[in-house]
Amino acid sequence: MLISRVFGFIGALSLLGACLGPQPGATRQAPTSVSVTKADVIVTGPPGYCVDMDASQEKATNAFVLLASCAAISNQPLMPQPSVPALLTASIAQGTPTSTAALDRYFRTEAGATALRSSGAVDAMRLEIENGALFIYTNGTDGENWRGLLPLDNGVLITIAMQEIGNQPVTSKDRFAELGLFARRIVSANPTLTKAIKASQTN
Repeated sequence: MLISRVFGFIGALSLLGACLGPQPGATRQAPTSVSVTKADVIVTGPPGYCVDMDASQEKATNAFVLLASCAAISNQPLMPQPSVPALLTASIAQGTPTSTAALDRYFRTEAGATALRSSGAVDAMRLEIENGALFIYTNGTDGENWRGLLPLDNGVLITIAMQEIGNQPVTSKDRFAELGLFARRIVSANPTLTKAIKASQTN
């Protein structure tokens, strides 16, 4: 099942093979966007974030993209930096088509809750739908966390998440806001893959 495959990415962030090739952006070493998989999914982050090409990997139908401060990746202090100091990740899986509503229903079942508990005990959970993405809040042994699931056309499902850097904590409110902006940037960058999202928003 596509959902199970995506949650495999959450537990192991870098299981994929071939490294990505550089794409146009801030610099050759720190591009602001990258196109991955045979579906040509474009991943781009909020302002100040660039793609870490060395840490990002892809196969024909799966990819993992890591984004961090453009200044940090390029080792150029004058390059842009994000307003929220953190790492963003996007895991792309292509398989069975799904929808935001279907994902929402799934994670309200016992099977969905079990999938969320796979990386540790979860004491609280909340689901929010915004701009075509399903955002999942959990609070448990790993602390408070938000992740987003963004279903696109052609069976593409993108999981987005944030990782704190060292001793720089990010509030739950800022995490949710930054992931929401991340999702909107991805949707805007993939107009040919977002017909299903646009249709759901008009219903």
